[in-house]
Amino acid sequence: MHLIKIILFHFLYSCRPIVKVPCKIFSIMFLIGFALTTFTGSIEFKLTWPWLALGLILPVISWYNDSLLLILMPEGAEDTVV
Repeated sequence: MHLIKIILFHFLYSCRPIVKVPCKIFSIMFLIGFALTTFTGSIEFKLTWPWLALGLILPVISWYNDSLLLILMPEGAEDTVV
């Protein structure tokens, strides 16, 4: 079990930029798109709710990746890596 935790930690840590950067970029894009379409009224309001949902779910995925890294961090490792 200890070996699996270490392997999973290093895999998540190596994939961290691949997860965090697109999550932040797409989250900002979806939230800006939601705000623009809501305030301009260019499409129906009920069609913009998925944009808001994605804009709020993607940062949660990024946060959950960081929390998993903290949980799986090997003992004796510095907390500054995350």
